[in-house]
Amino acid sequence: MERFLSVNGECYDISKTGDYRVGRLSNNDIILSDPYISRLHFSINVDAYRGTCYLHDGDGILASSAGTTVNGVTYSANAACEFEKGTQLKHGDKITIGDVILTYCEHYCPVFDPNQTYVPEE
Repeated sequence: MERFLSVNGECYDISKTGDYRVGRLSNNDIILSDPYISRLHFSINVDAYRGTCYLHDGDGILASSAGTTVNGVTYSANAACEFEKGTQLKHGDKITIGDVILTYCEHYCPVFDPNQTYVPEE
């Protein structure tokens, strides 16, 4: 299954099994410049074989400074049980860190084109 993170009109492919790191550092898989985002804010663990995708706040030892919000619920590595298993992501989930909103998508990645005019079907 194809999986993507969409942020600010860009799509990042996270379909392959592995860990994807998100934060301010240049060695992250997804680099975001925002003063309220930690150097390594969260990671996403994808298991393509099992079809699962889990978000983990922080770097595996320490929580991010502000936590990670998924659909309005804030998660932090300091919340004992949540850090161990992570938060399972589902298609359409909105992940908020700092002033940035990322959307987790399965099968396709919606791309916003500021030059395109939306005309509803009648």
